[in-house]
Amino acid sequence: MNKTNLLTGTLLAALMFSSSVLAELPSWYPRQFDAVGFVDVLSGSSIFIDDRPYILSPTVKFATPDSKEADLNQLKLRDLIGFNVITINSRRLVDRIWLIPEDDASYRPIQ
Repeated sequence: MNKTNLLTGTLLAALMFSSSVLAELPSWYPRQFDAVGFVDVLSGSSIFIDDRPYILSPTVKFATPDSKEADLNQLKLRDLIGFNVITINSRRLVDRIWLIPEDDASYRPIQ
């Protein structure tokens, strides 16, 4: 491969990568989440994310790309989420959950 083809390929790859990384989330999403993972179980006051159990805060808030205040019942198993954790009386509680759009490859784990 000559230098021109190599440079062209590198630029195309960088352009594709940067467009996925720069995919914009809605303004009500934070710039960073405490963690990102897949929902394994959602049951009453608890949630398992990537096989780790968490307790849901009684005031947990859920948002989607379409709704700043969505109903937590919209959350489905295997949804990719960003979430934030608070600590109350030495207990770690999931307090905020944001649905990550399926087409936002920048948050997808490498398989």
